[in-house]
Amino acid sequence: MAGTRLSGKVAIITGGAGGIGSATVRRFVEEGARVGIADVDEARGRALVDALDDAALFLRCDHGNPDDCRAAVAAVVTRWGQLDLLFNNAEIGWTGTFDEVADGHVAELMRANLVGPLLMTRAALPALRERGQALRARNVSPVVLFTATGLGLHARPAVSLYTVTKHGVVGLMRSLALDEGPNNVRVNAICPGIVETSLMYRTMAR
Repeated sequence: MAGTRLSGKVAIITGGAGGIGSATVRRFVEEGARVGIADVDEARGRALVDALDDAALFLRCDHGNPDDCRAAVAAVVTRWGQLDLLFNNAEIGWTGTFDEVADGHVAELMRANLVGPLLMTRAALPALRERGQALRARNVSPVVLFTATGLGLHARPAVSLYTVTKHGVVGLMRSLALDEGPNNVRVNAICPGIVETSLMYRTMAR
């Protein structure tokens, strides 16, 4: 069911090659947006672009790498001339208590779930602020959106470190909302529960 709610908008979606990300990419395109798919999964990302023709652009991007983040934003702005929405969706999952998480995986979770969204947002903010000023007279705002999950708002047993990262995302969202409101940039988060994705199956198998 094609619509026009996002007609003329340009978005970047991290983790856009699969799961919630790819579903969002498809829905945004159906609503008229052009979308940069920022992901490390090149095969799935390019296959999705092929299915969406000129409405999508694949961006090989590790959002934990600030150079990748800046390059992704630059590629989208060069291609379409603006940026209206950044959806920080990429993440990795984990189940287990604190003492069950290996030291290396602590750093990996923090990098993927908290540091990455922060770095990607920092890279996108100049373009979003510029767009915010251009749209201010029309009472329209560009947007930064995060996937925080329900565990960004409460805690459950045996998902300790994942919960810490998602509480951090909610704190980041709230702080940015205060800082960027004067720049006419809106900041928010979605907090879904369990969603049937390949990440969910890998996490549950563990």
